Amino acid sequence: MKEIFVEIKGLGFVFHCDNSIGHNLISPAFLAFFKEDYSSIGELKANQEAIKKFYAESSEAFPVLPENLHHYSFVGIFRQLDSNIIRCSDNRFRKCKAIKLNFIKDGMKQSKVFYVDNSLWKTKKVNVLLWK
Repeated sequence: MKEIFVEIKGLGFVFHCDNSIGHNLISPAFLAFFKEDYSSIGELKANQEAIKKFYAESSEAFPVLPENLHHYSFVGIFRQLDSNIIRCSDNRFRKCKAIKLNFIKDGMKQSKVFYVDNSLWKTKKVNVLLWK
């Protein structure tokens, strides 16, 4: 199986390419990694300001952020679209949510539509399967 390297918000991931599927599949576990609960843009900005203040006031060479502060902001990485009936990785047809994922491949910004395949969750792997 061919693999490609992609970058999302400065973090690198390897996607597996399987041309037999016919569309892009993504595991809910992969998306859960990027889930953040910011109630508003104001809360996101307040988090960024608190991080700057924490680093400025810290006397340590490598300060560790408190649990309530998030160093990475994953806002805007993916957007939910409609649901469609597709063939999942276990060869069963299901209604799956579609998302548009933004990433960088070979230095170029790209957006692709993926279908959230819950059967990938059962494999205990964080899978992303690209078709094209």
